[in-house]
Amino acid sequence: MPEEKVSRKDLREQRKRFEFDPSKPKDISPGEMYRQIKVPRVEFESEEKAIEKQKLPAFVSFCKGIHKAFPSFGKNASFTPKYREAIEFLNWNLSAEEFASASKFVLYASAVIGFITAIALILSPIGEAVADYTKLAELSALFIFAPIIVAVLIVVNYFQNYPINAARIEQYKSLTYVPEIVGYLIMSMKLVPNLEKAVEFAAEHGRGKIAVELQEIIWKVQIGLYSSLAEGLDDL
Repeated sequence: MPEEKVSRKDLREQRKRFEFDPSKPKDISPGEMYRQIKVPRVEFESEEKAIEKQKLPAFVSFCKGIHKAFPSFGKNASFTPKYREAIEFLNWNLSAEEFASASKFVLYASAVIGFITAIALILSPIGEAVADYTKLAELSALFIFAPIIVAVLIVVNYFQNYPINAARIEQYKSLTYVPEIVGYLIMSMKLVPNLEKAVEFAAEHGRGKIAVELQEIIWKVQIGLYSSLAEGLDDL
């Protein structure tokens, strides 16, 4: 059956029938205003669309790779409450054993690299210059080893505190998006006083982790993990 061709003029006329003119509020009914707030469900439009696997953060991928290579490094490890809260807030699929394995690997690798670097500097002209300046070989070695030891400690400390710092940064970013989310909620509630529709509208158009968590709440309500949207919002 041949496809019916639609001209640009017909498309413009069809679009005008659905456009809302603020200067003429009587031209649109409450039902039409309600239908204008739409959250597209693209993932359900085509059954042939493949389910995309969520990409892991680089930090999590690194920890998993190290734990796979050296599983004994993280044996019997456990998270402290502070680390557990940070990992849960970030929604990272990261176990305590994986994080411990990566932390020990970074410690050992940094120490080995730092030791090799220090020996190379001592045997280089830089080491001779430091020895001539200090007049003592032992003191020159201290001048070379001390900065490298400090650098190793900084690297290890940065890696071990990365989840906590990442969670703190994400919290600050979430706070900046809260007014935007509230604005979307108010915008939707003014048109139609429906909490479910307002949360769905804010989750679709909002940004940051707060929008992602609203989407998760909607999904959990749909599959029955929450009896109502209000229950999910209380948990949030």
